[in-house]
Amino acid sequence: GTAGAGDAASLPGGIGGRTLPRGFSGLLGAARVSNPLLRAVKTRDQSVNNSTAFVDAEDLSFKVLPTEIYRISVHLMYTSGITPDFKWTLQFPTGAIYNGMITGYNTAFAIVSTDQAENSSEAQGGLFGARTVLVAWGICVIGATAGTVKIQFAQNALEVSNTTLHRGSFLQAERLLLM
Repeated sequence: GTAGAGDAASLPGGIGGRTLPRGFSGLLGAARVSNPLLRAVKTRDQSVNNSTAFVDAEDLSFKVLPTEIYRISVHLMYTSGITPDFKWTLQFPTGAIYNGMITGYNTAFAIVSTDQAENSSEAQGGLFGARTVLVAWGICVIGATAGTVKIQFAQNALEVSNTTLHRGSFLQAERLLLM
């Protein structure tokens, strides 16, 4: 078909031979549709101070297609003091189902692996201001609604000190094509 004609439009590369709803190509662009790997990399440090309110992690978001399945990978590098610690959330479009795991330090400074569900927040330990890493991975089934996957972060407890998400942190998704 032709983009803009009828109820569906075929895009170069397609998605498993399926067509996309009219106008959807403008949401992601044909280049994203033909490449099943999505990656967002943090290009500069970003800090929060004396705030437990989630903020969007600049650069760490991308658009996903409806009814698709993605393998999600997260690698966050952060610094925070002992008191504020670090909390974060992985947000998905309405109707998405995510099951995943996190490995990192908990607020008692023990290395742990724990389950994670869609749109839930997780508190991680801040190791005396030292750069700390957490990794998360899982599978997400996007519902009927396309939208944005994004990372948000904040301090877990108020403190007048910086909690920083560092440059080089990344969020990645690989679209799994079902045969």
